[in-house]
Amino acid sequence: WYTMHWPKEHGGQDAPLQRMLVYREEMAYCGAPATGAQSGDAIIIHGSPWQKENWLPDIAKAEMPIALGLSEPGNGSDLAGVTTRAVKDGDDWVINGQKMWTSTAHSSTWIRMLVRTDPEAPKHRGLSIVYLPLDSPGVSVRPLYDMAGRRRWSEEFFDNVRVPSRNMLGEANRGWYVMAASLTPE
Repeated sequence: WYTMHWPKEHGGQDAPLQRMLVYREEMAYCGAPATGAQSGDAIIIHGSPWQKENWLPDIAKAEMPIALGLSEPGNGSDLAGVTTRAVKDGDDWVINGQKMWTSTAHSSTWIRMLVRTDPEAPKHRGLSIVYLPLDSPGVSVRPLYDMAGRRRWSEEFFDNVRVPSRNMLGEANRGWYVMAASLTPE
């Protein structure tokens, strides 16, 4: 049900986007938990064969909950202003920085995040998307509470976190375009 709009070759039903939206609205009305299936949409569009084979089945079964790490301190919703850095080191990327106002990090096991991979590039370029397990060494997730004392968000800190290159979605430095295309179904 979470992936009804996915193509059949990836375990979906090829349902129209409108049907999926009605289903999600009804589930939200009933208070049912949300899913990370939207991250699967991004993988279907831009993912490597390895990512599709290894991640899509777990996403479809809601066994790979994924938070979306976009906002940062001082940037608000200015995604092009991302400063969290990923520096290439051998077959890995090393990530340093912070994300905040992440609404599902406290209940997710992964984060799909926008990082700056080329600080010399124009503002909308030099960005990339990586998938990162939240239990990786160097990751800290701290709660953020609303005025009623409810935990609604989290902030995440990344201190020399190593991520395999295969966890990058799409091409390095093309994250702005990958993110724009993959947010459409969301």
